[in-house]
Amino acid sequence: MAGQIRMTPAELRDRAKKYGHSAREIDQILNNLKNLQEQLRGEWEGQAFARFDDQFNQLKPKVVQFSDLLDAIQNQLEKQRLLSKITTENYRKILALTNKSILKKCRRAVQLSAWLFLKKEITQHAQN
Repeated sequence: MAGQIRMTPAELRDRAKKYGHSAREIDQILNNLKNLQEQLRGEWEGQAFARFDDQFNQLKPKVVQFSDLLDAIQNQLEKQRLLSKITTENYRKILALTNKSILKKCRRAVQLSAWLFLKKEITQHAQN
């Protein structure tokens, strides 16, 4: 079953930007924590810090992965926005062409009806 998007391309763009902005915020937080970790390294020695440092180093790749995932979501939303925009524009063009075609057919039908009506009137008038 096909999904439905209940947002305009502009709304999709805004949401995509929020994901990208969030990824940048996470990157900045991680950089701040790395700097703090370096500062602690100079001020705290021993096994307790070594364990703490190991935990921090194990966590870093997960935070980077999360930031990368947010970037990937941003890219997917942006691609969907472009597809939605193209689809909407194409739909409008098709609708405009269809409406023109329908109008032409209606004009022809009206012209034909008028011609048939006049022909009938002329025939009846000629018989009287």
